[in-house]
Amino acid sequence: MTLKVHEDHRIAAQLFNTQGDGRVLIIDGGGLRRIALLGATMAAKAVQNGWAGAVVYGAIRDSEELATINLGIKAVCTTVLKSAGPTEHQLNIPVQFGGVTFHPGDWVYADSDGIIVRKAAYISPEVKTDPSEKYR
Repeated sequence: MTLKVHEDHRIAAQLFNTQGDGRVLIIDGGGLRRIALLGATMAAKAVQNGWAGAVVYGAIRDSEELATINLGIKAVCTTVLKSAGPTEHQLNIPVQFGGVTFHPGDWVYADSDGIIVRKAAYISPEVKTDPSEKYR
C-alpha cells in the first residue's frame, strides 16, 4: 500500500489501525526530515493488526523503542517532532523515491542492507509462495 503525505502521520496511523494482512506501507513524505511520519505507538498498533513493515521516505521517531518492535522499518532519518496538523494526502498511487517507483500491490523485500521491489505483475496468483515471501 502506498501513501503520499506532507509532514502528517495521521493517515498512516489510521491505516495501521486497520487489518494489515502482512502488507508493507510505503510512505512518501518527500524525504523531509523535520516531522516524524512513524513512531513507536503507531508501530505497535501496526504489529497488532498484522502489518509487516513500513518504508518511510522521511523521518521517524522513537528509534530505540522501534528497534524492539517486530515491524520491518526503513526510513531516511530520525527526529523528535510530531506533525502539528492535518495535511492533504494521496493513497494507493504510484510513489517514487530513491530511484524506484512503488506501485500499490508491489512486493517489498528488505534486510539490513537495503530494499528490493518486485512488481505485482511478476507474481502469478497461482504460484504458492513460501512463508518468507509474506511481505508485500
